[in-house]
Amino acid sequence: AQQRGLGRLVQAGLERLPYREASFDCATCLDVLALLEAPQGKAALEELHRVLKPGGFLLLRTAAHEWLRGRHSKVSNERRRYRLGELVEAIRRAGFRLERRTYANSLLLPLALVKRKILEPLGLSSLEGDVRPTAPWLDRLFLTALEVENGLLRRVACPPNLVDTIY
Repeated sequence: AQQRGLGRLVQAGLERLPYREASFDCATCLDVLALLEAPQGKAALEELHRVLKPGGFLLLRTAAHEWLRGRHSKVSNERRRYRLGELVEAIRRAGFRLERRTYANSLLLPLALVKRKILEPLGLSSLEGDVRPTAPWLDRLFLTALEVENGLLRRVACPPNLVDTIY
């Protein structure tokens, strides 16, 4: 980032951010909570709440379902995966009011299940996890599935009865 000319960079643990209370309008936490043990995850959510201004917005994404744990979980040093209800409860305990909750990547779930439950146990999957270059046609196929799902999730959450509109 520094080589790209981006200034004001900070390296810090998510559980102790070096910012004043109510510093930000928006914060993102993308695929980080899964790397933290439960006490650190709780502290991280509380810290994110602390640095957000009243009415601030948190965009959070993390790994779901322990039964989807696979080789990639080991390679990335993943500590835990969340059920939606347990994540929602942790978010609320940290002081947030929920606007929307949903699972994502649901259209690709059948492929993930085949990979995790069939190919990996048979040794027919990469040993280094899921993050590696793929063929352009496969990238396009996956991106199309995610774009279709994104369009659907704008209208309805997955599962459909779990949308909150609390501000």
